[in-house]
Amino acid sequence: MGYKPTKKVYELSFTDFPGLEIDAVSTSLGKLMRVGELNVRIDEPDQEKRMELFSIFTGCIARWNMEHPALPQGVDRCANCNLVEDDPMPVNVTSLLCLDLDFIMPIIFGWVATISRVSVPKELSLSDGGRSIPEEVMKLLGQHPNLSTLPAQSSS
Repeated sequence: MGYKPTKKVYELSFTDFPGLEIDAVSTSLGKLMRVGELNVRIDEPDQEKRMELFSIFTGCIARWNMEHPALPQGVDRCANCNLVEDDPMPVNVTSLLCLDLDFIMPIIFGWVATISRVSVPKELSLSDGGRSIPEEVMKLLGQHPNLSTLPAQSSS
């Protein structure tokens, strides 16, 4: 019998979004490399690249406490997802499409930075302990203007 790795669950918290709770798991190295290859910017015009990134991201969300944002006055249900204002939003790409890009992209960047951090046992002697990985990934994704939106480094 071989060893079967388990997924680590990360509790993401964002100083710019108090009260937002997101539990996410890591992703395979292949998918993480694909995220880097996509090189999605916060103002990414390529819808196909954004949709692939959103799909990878939502596939790694274990739980969130996201509620549907405000709807325009006189509109009862969202035309995109059919939810009403304040309804709990399911974790899926359709829900992401109801959120502002400048809200969701810092969350995705934060998730990537968090799962890219490597915890190396003290016994191992890697030159930098893997600490340069998040910076390299962030360079691939593009610089976010407000790094305070990145999640605190906590995991369970």
